[in-house]
Formats: sequence, structure tokens, C-alpha cells
Amino acid sequence: MKTHIDNYQFPPDSLFKWSEALSVARAQNHPRAESLAGEYHEYLISTHQHEIAGQLMERDGKFSEALQLYLSGGYPAHAARVVTEQGLTEDPQLLEKVLKQMHAQRERERERERG
Repeated sequence: MKTHIDNYQFPPDSLFKWSEALSVARAQNHPRAESLAGEYHEYLISTHQHEIAGQLMERDGKFSEALQLYLSGGYPAHAARVVTEQGLTEDPQLLEKVLKQMHAQRERERERERG
């Protein structure tokens, strides 16, 4: 089992292999499954792949973490979807942050269109 997971994990620049290794490890209750998930998360953040990291957090039911990843990565529409789908509307500061980022993104798009 360990060899199978290690074969998938390296090289770490292959998203499919990381994802596959993590799936296999979790399916088999491998003792390194959560460690591997942490390594994959760190890899995604260090390579500025906040969208994928956010998607993984959503799959794991970690919606607040997903929301923060989407916001820090510049994906306010994804953040807004999480807020809406998960009913995270109780925090006015969070809602304001999402709305501000969505507005800023829309303004950047308008500037590009005029460009």
C-alpha cells in the first residue's frame, strides 16, 4: 500500500497523482492519509492554487476554510456560492468582504473590456 501511495504522490507537481494518492489513502484508511492531505494542501497554497484547495476543503466539509481560500485566491464568486449554499449569512463583515471583492472583480473586468 505505501508503495502505491508513494508512486502516486511523486512528482508532486502532478495534481492528478496527488489527488489519486489522497483518494487511495483515504479509501484504505492509510495512517498517512491526513498527513498526505496536509501536504497536498500546502502544495496547492504554495503554488497559488487556492481554487483547488478551496474545492478540497468544501469536499471535506470545511466551509469556512474553503471560503477564506476562495477570498485569498481572488475567487469571490466561489466564496459567495459557499456563503449562500451553506447559509453563512450571519456575519456581516464576511458578507461585506465577499461583496467588496465581487465588486472589485467586476470593475477589473469592465476596465479590461474598455481596454
